[in-house]
Amino acid sequence: EEKDENQSKPSSSQLRRNISLVDGKQWEGETEDITNNKADPEDDKLGINFTNNIGNIPDGWEEKELEDGKILYIDHKNKTTTTEDPRFLDPKIAGQKTRFNKDYKYKYEMFVRALKRLSTSDGLFDILDIRRGKVFVDSFKIIGNLDKHEVPHLRDKLWVEFAGEEGNDFGGLSREWFDILSKEMFNPYYSLLEYSALDNYTLQINPDSGYSNKNNALYFKFIGRIVGMAVFHQRLINGFFIR
Repeated sequence: EEKDENQSKPSSSQLRRNISLVDGKQWEGETEDITNNKADPEDDKLGINFTNNIGNIPDGWEEKELEDGKILYIDHKNKTTTTEDPRFLDPKIAGQKTRFNKDYKYKYEMFVRALKRLSTSDGLFDILDIRRGKVFVDSFKIIGNLDKHEVPHLRDKLWVEFAGEEGNDFGGLSREWFDILSKEMFNPYYSLLEYSALDNYTLQINPDSGYSNKNNALYFKFIGRIVGMAVFHQRLINGFFIR
């Protein structure tokens, strides 16, 4: 029996994409009407409960659906808006707040204190005559060729000077040096690192780096020293790694 084409259809807000996590044809999926709120047998298999059992929205709040499908919560008492469901502010629903943020801050502060105790002296480590167009090469000659007994000097205060430029490094030049150098170090075109399979901005070691660069081990050692310096001197580097 053919259906009437003019028959009313559920709106987009009444439809959801139903992809079964246990079905081998999961990427095909199908659209189903959820206006009847019937439980899906597959949901029972996975232990998923889609029933709205978190109670009514608190007094003074309004829930509004925008044109793009997003939900906006309006607090008329304080005249503010948020995308966070105010019902989840109730510990009975959301559970007790975790101590993660406080613990992380404490661990970070203790880590910084430990780093400060590793300082070797009040001396300076000179990184001089760095050509902006050859930042990687010039920096490698200075830091990559250090002997083992010279490496602790990388914990001294850094003093960076770019070739042909006048300036005193009171922190700004070293920050700029880390930024420019990290862009060069993490450039995938050098075949040392590559973008991960997860996205196009996190990096991982290129397993084929040895084929295109015979000195890859020395360069990785140099990169490790630079990352360690950035951590010790609390400088940002322009790059993200996979976990």
